[in-house]
Amino acid sequence: MKKITKIYDTLEAYALVLALAFSTLLIFVQVIFRYVFNNSITWSEELARYIFIWMIWLGTSVSMKTKEHIRMDMLMNKVHGKGKLILELISSIILLVFCIFLVKYGYDLVMSMMARGNKSVALRLPMWIVYSSLPFSQLIVALRLIGSIVADVRKLFSSQPAGEEENT
Repeated sequence: MKKITKIYDTLEAYALVLALAFSTLLIFVQVIFRYVFNNSITWSEELARYIFIWMIWLGTSVSMKTKEHIRMDMLMNKVHGKGKLILELISSIILLVFCIFLVKYGYDLVMSMMARGNKSVALRLPMWIVYSSLPFSQLIVALRLIGSIVADVRKLFSSQPAGEEENT
């Protein structure tokens, strides 16, 4: 399982870097066309927006992996030992429930977009492709959370004192 996770992590990192580089280049070319040639590429802004949406949602997975997502930690900083681990578990479970909610209703939204046949204005891209970024990314986040919850439960019930990291 760790090998699959590592492969996915690598693919995700490369996809995000390539998406950022491509969208930056695309916007740069659009600016050159607009101000130098006095002509604009009609579809470039739309494509850059859709790439950005996918990057944002995939970024939630990266932030979950590295535990660098935005969160309120005032209470977490006041608790130590196993209490901190319990709070972390509660927080992760609440976030997991929210991710499952987003996957379910995001999937429903994608199916609705497919049924309607909505297409983007400039690219004529099926809109379900753009909207599928939500359930896909939140499914990945949910899987990461499940792994984190399992690891935290193991730490909670281990004989090792809280706060010490296992060497794995």
